[in-house]
Amino acid sequence: SGRLRDVVHARVTELAAMTDDDFEAVGDMPTGRSSYGRFMEARTFDVWIHERDISVPLRLVGQDGGQPAEMALEEVRRALGYVVGKKIGLDDGAGIAFQLTGALEARLNVMVDGRAVVVDELADPRCTVTADFLAFMLLACGRIDPEVAIADGRISWSGDDAIGGVAARQLRFTT
Repeated sequence: SGRLRDVVHARVTELAAMTDDDFEAVGDMPTGRSSYGRFMEARTFDVWIHERDISVPLRLVGQDGGQPAEMALEEVRRALGYVVGKKIGLDDGAGIAFQLTGALEARLNVMVDGRAVVVDELADPRCTVTADFLAFMLLACGRIDPEVAIADGRISWSGDDAIGGVAARQLRFTT
């Protein structure tokens, strides 16, 4: 609609005029106290996943890769320590790898060493979870039933079967 285009144009113009200092300014945001730039990163994630809320049920082909998808994945990566440590419950000294395929290919490694943290390298993961990128993101955001994604092969695992099963079913960190 014309109103939407007007609002988007005004917002894009406003953002384009902002300086690095504007983006580095710290303030109270809905996500807590953070920089405006960090707040905008979280908003990019929100917009990306809400676009999927519309496109996936309508079976519309979307732009699931590219920079917005990478930024959305970064939000999930930030939450993976919590997911692995608290929801999956991986033991201290163990690691798990998430191998993403499809529109965006990536490998996310998490090691538990006192607490679960994302690491660049992981020599011997207890389990490797392989997922289509879009399915992984939809699972992490609670948008699809894990049992359906497991049954149709969009998510699978190798290595420790019990850990893989829990990981595939417990990726959700937001709604």
